[in-house]
Amino acid sequence: MPKPTPVIPPVNIDSLAKKAEEATRSFFRAYEKEPNHQNISDTIYREFQASIIPFVGTNGELCGNVINKYSFNLFGGYSLGTQAIELAGFFNLNRGDVSDVQLAGFLNMTGGKVKGVQAAGFVNLVRGDVNGVQAAGFVNTTWSNFKGAQFAGYVNVVKGNVDGAQFAGFVNCTLDSMKGFQAAGFCNYVGGTMKGTQLSGFVNVARGHLKGTQIGFLNYAKTVKGSQIGFLNFTDTSEGIPVGFLSFVKSGYHKIEIGTDELLPLNISLRTGVNAFHNILSAGINPGTGDTLLWNFGYGFGTTYKITPKTAIDFDITSSQMVKVIISIKLIL
Repeated sequence: MPKPTPVIPPVNIDSLAKKAEEATRSFFRAYEKEPNHQNISDTIYREFQASIIPFVGTNGELCGNVINKYSFNLFGGYSLGTQAIELAGFFNLNRGDVSDVQLAGFLNMTGGKVKGVQAAGFVNLVRGDVNGVQAAGFVNTTWSNFKGAQFAGYVNVVKGNVDGAQFAGFVNCTLDSMKGFQAAGFCNYVGGTMKGTQLSGFVNVARGHLKGTQIGFLNYAKTVKGSQIGFLNFTDTSEGIPVGFLSFVKSGYHKIEIGTDELLPLNISLRTGVNAFHNILSAGINPGTGDTLLWNFGYGFGTTYKITPKTAIDFDITSSQMVKVIISIKLIL
């Protein structure tokens, strides 16, 4: 008895982002239960601090209440915020805002906003807005809005809006709208409106309106004002010209043609795309007589020029391959 095919549930990007954000929020809440934080509500400002690990350094057990101008952490550090430079061999944890420069060998985690440069060997995680540059060997995540440039070896994720550029080795994901440029080795995703350019090795997705250009193997946008360039292009409506092997515009140009010629009595063609540029897929067959069967398949592209609302001229370039099949029937007694 064949084994049943396993059902793979669909991936909900919004749900995954929500779970990750809640995990980060819980992390900072755990630190806020530390006795010194509960007993001391004042914010302390200091010019300099140095630590080995959280609570073991010049700020001692008050580190969670201190905003430092210069912060140096041998292994890792924890503070309320940083105003100039923070360096760590492994991780930096800030409950509040970070300004200017934050560098870590592995992880930067910020509960507030970041303005400046944030760089980590593995992960950057910010719950507030970012205005500047994020660079990580693996993942950059911003749970609010981002303005600037993100560079990641694997994934960039922004829950809010992006005004700037995202560069990733695998995936760029903006859950809201974006204005700027995305480049990824595999996939670019924008959950809202995209104004700019998406360039990927495989898939580009804009779930809202695209005003700009998509370049990839497969491109999708809800509506397009611009161009899609790829092997496969899909959209509901387009005010531009999709260029590819196959372009499907829901409200665009769709024609099925049936014809005949001296070689193939039955021919069928599909035209899909827009009037200015559409793809042509064709096939034909001649059952023939005796043991011979002829058929062909073809591809091309064309443009349609409308003369009147009911009259048009097509200009096409097509190529086809003729196939001859010899049918042999043997009767063995």
